[in-house]
Amino acid sequence: MAINRKDLVDYLYQGNAVVAENGMLPDFIPGAAKDIKTYGYNPDEAKKLLAQAGYPNGFEFTVVTYSNPRPYNPVNGEKLATAIQADLAKIGVKMNIKSYPWKEYKDILFNGEGDAYFYGWVGDNGIQQS
Repeated sequence: MAINRKDLVDYLYQGNAVVAENGMLPDFIPGAAKDIKTYGYNPDEAKKLLAQAGYPNGFEFTVVTYSNPRPYNPVNGEKLATAIQADLAKIGVKMNIKSYPWKEYKDILFNGEGDAYFYGWVGDNGIQQS
């Protein structure tokens, strides 16, 4: 609820991505959960939920990401993390970002640095672009 996914898609990917509405698989792929809906962007509700969880003033954490483009994220993880960082700041969550080139990132990731990390995957889902 704290991350404006539509703005991320519009701003970072400029029409070359679609907001996931039913999980990570496109709805035409067998096994996609068509009956599951994601939460909409609602920073006020996100703040309320944080307070209910015992974080009325937010919290701070460190995310580790990659600095170069990847097939699943052509803008790179650092730009994506920075955009998400701005949304989280609006609800009182401070996200520190550590960004590394891909090879170094993988080594650091497997050594357990940070509290969270950005990663991705490429699926062969049959989407064709014209």
